[in-house]
Amino acid sequence: MQKSYRVLEAAGPWVAGVRNPGKGKTIKLTAEQAQYAVIAGELRTRPPTRPRPSTPTSRPRRRKADPCAPG
Repeated sequence: MQKSYRVLEAAGPWVAGVRNPGKGKTIKLTAEQAQYAVIAGELRTRPPTRPRPSTPTSRPRRRKADPCAPG
C-alpha cells in the first residue's frame, strides 16, 4: 500500500527512483521505496488529513435593527 510522503529540501532531482516534484510537494511511495530516502532526510511521512467540520466555526451574524419595527 502506498503512503504520501512530503519532499524536503535535502532531496536531489530524483527521490526513491521518482522524479522530484519539488520542495514541499507530495509523492506516493511504498514503505520499501521510501525507506532510504526517509533515513537520508529527503522525505517525511505526511500526517493524515483531518476532515473539515460540517458546521461553521464562526458565530452567526447579528441582524441589523429594523427601523420600521415598532418599539
